Amino acid sequence: MPLNIHIQNDSAQTLTEQICQQVELSIAAANLTPNEALPSVRQLSVQLKVNPNTVARAYQQLVHKGSLRSERGKGVFVAECRAKFSASETSTRLQTAAQRFVADTRHLALSKDALLDAISTVLGDK
Repeated sequence: MPLNIHIQNDSAQTLTEQICQQVELSIAAANLTPNEALPSVRQLSVQLKVNPNTVARAYQQLVHKGSLRSERGKGVFVAECRAKFSASETSTRLQTAAQRFVADTRHLALSKDALLDAISTVLGDK
């Protein structure tokens, strides 16, 4: 499946952050599957009309986080399995992500049910 990323130039997030977030959401929603190849840095930078260094930086960050893996001369692929964390680390990361989500969506003045529906949709539950 082609990588569908939409850049918002007026976003408070950097271009790199937007690319990282959307790739991770695609992985979480199973739109990208383990071992699936991502577009090359050059291909994605042309598609998004951004500097290749921006895409390279995003890919590098996602490789460092364990979401992607890089094979020299072959490309960038969705990682087979996510890095495993202790229960404490998993809980801390989940709380941090939840706090960031709430902070990012607070200005929308949505109900708790609307936020939970949005999460369910992203996870493919709806």
